[in-house]
Amino acid sequence: MSVVTGDPAAMRAAAAQLRFRAETVGTTVSTVDSGVAGMTYAGPAADAFRTRISTASRTLRDVSARMAGVADRLNREAAVVEAQLLQQAREQR
Repeated sequence: MSVVTGDPAAMRAAAAQLRFRAETVGTTVSTVDSGVAGMTYAGPAADAFRTRISTASRTLRDVSARMAGVADRLNREAAVVEAQLLQQAREQR
């Protein structure tokens, strides 16, 4: 018999924190994008700036989505660990 270890509550807390951070990144990106869209800055430098911001925004949105994905995975794995711990406790009775 293998011994299951783990802390589902800590896993869920980490997932919640990660999801909060992912949402914060997404909100910040949206705020920056809105600010850039409202600029009256024109010319080649403005175009280059907007291109760089657009590239950074896409990258950060991807990072945010990946963070949310990891949070989802942590929640799923917490449920697995919890079920295994319950099964282990039943077997020890």
